[in-house]
This record gives sequence, C-alpha cells and structure tokens, in this order.
Amino acid sequence: MDLFQPRILSNRGAKSRSANLGPHGRDVLRITDGLDSALIDNSVLAISSFEAEDPRSYEMKVAGPAALIIAKTAKIGDRILRSNQKLLSKDAHDVYRLLLATQTELLGQLFEKLLSNPISEIEARIGVDAFTQLFAKTQDAPGNRLAADAAKGIEDADLLMASSWALASDLVETLGLKA
Repeated sequence: MDLFQPRILSNRGAKSRSANLGPHGRDVLRITDGLDSALIDNSVLAISSFEAEDPRSYEMKVAGPAALIIAKTAKIGDRILRSNQKLLSKDAHDVYRLLLATQTELLGQLFEKLLSNPISEIEARIGVDAFTQLFAKTQDAPGNRLAADAAKGIEDADLLMASSWALASDLVETLGLKA
C-alpha cells in the first residue's frame, strides 16, 4: 500500500518527496504534487469488499473527478519532465475516462471551486495549465497519444485521440481559457 501526503500539508521543503514522521521513519509517506485538490474535491463513498461473502463496508472520503484529473496530470507531467522515467499511459487513459464519465459542465464547476479555494488554487492553476498542454492543445498532444497507447488493440487510436482532445478542449473552453 502506498500512502501519499498533499504537499500543502507538509512541513518539508518544496523539493522533498518523503515525509518525516519522526520515529515512524521517512519512507512511510510520500509527499506528492497533485493531491492538494483532493482536500477540496471529494465525497464520502461506501467502499465494500469485492468478495460477495464479505459484508464489511467502510465509508470514506474519495477524491472527486477534478481532483483526480489534476493528480493524474501532475503525475504525467512529472514523468515527461523526468524523461528517464517510464511514462504511464494508463494515467492518461484514466484522464480520458474521467472526461468521458463526467459532464463537462460539472467538471467546469469543480475546477472553478478548486481554482477559487486558497488550499487548492496554486496546484489547480498548475494542473489546468498542464492539462491544457497535455490534452487540449492538439489532437496528437502527449496526453491524448498516451491515452491511445493504453487502449491499443482495444479502441481505435485516432478516434480515442480525437474524442479525448474534444472533451479536453470543451473543458478548457468552459473554464474560459484558450488551448
């Protein structure tokens, strides 16, 4: 299990990636960019077992779609900047699936909420800029290409890239920005 901490809750420097939990060590919790928005965009969901005979169920806060898009975009952007690391096309495809599953108007409202909250504002602005570059600039933008790579052999790559670009462009336009 990986445990992550939003950077805004950390008392560590801007370059630190490990949280210092005193006697619990420095490797228990990772400080990760892209998570501040989950403090604002979240909802309580019941999480149940996959096993039908296991009756356990827990209610917990889960990141909402705008926060997930920002977190995934931050991860993709970080991997592209550190070109020596493996790019995860699955994350780009997750962004595409979030765009498909969530009405653009609702996503726009959630992003506006993140952009207007002091806890998430800075990270949300960075996330929207990165999202625009990765998905909304052109049909063959890096995020759209990565999303198509994840679905290779399952979905038509050109159609997926066109769909991803259209959805991303619509969201950016809803936010009053230019791609």
